[in-house]
Amino acid sequence: MFLQKTLDNVQNTWNNHKIRKSPNQNIPNGRPHLLYSSPHIVGAQNFMCPVTMEEVIICEEECQTIPLHNCDETVDELCQLLVDEQNLQNYYATEDTAVDSKIEIYKHLRSQILESLDHYVNTL
Repeated sequence: MFLQKTLDNVQNTWNNHKIRKSPNQNIPNGRPHLLYSSPHIVGAQNFMCPVTMEEVIICEEECQTIPLHNCDETVDELCQLLVDEQNLQNYYATEDTAVDSKIEIYKHLRSQILESLDHYVNTL
């Protein structure tokens, strides 16, 4: 949720910032969102082309999908259980401190998992 909100904010900021005029005549100036959706405003050509749903499906099949989790599913489930048990999901208070808090949560979870693994190995 936090990451998506951050990405949305970056996208909005980028799409609405103003690109200044350049000495290079081939580089248009203006707002990226408008340059993309209405290239004729700056005398540029619209290079978008229609595609069929079949073409979209073929592309999706040919592309590698990125998994939702960045780690093993079991590790992700374990981390979620630990976060829920220790009420860590509300650990960060503001967006300004959220990144640092997420790092601290990661370090905490990593330490707990490593301790659990050590304990398990030592009991074998």
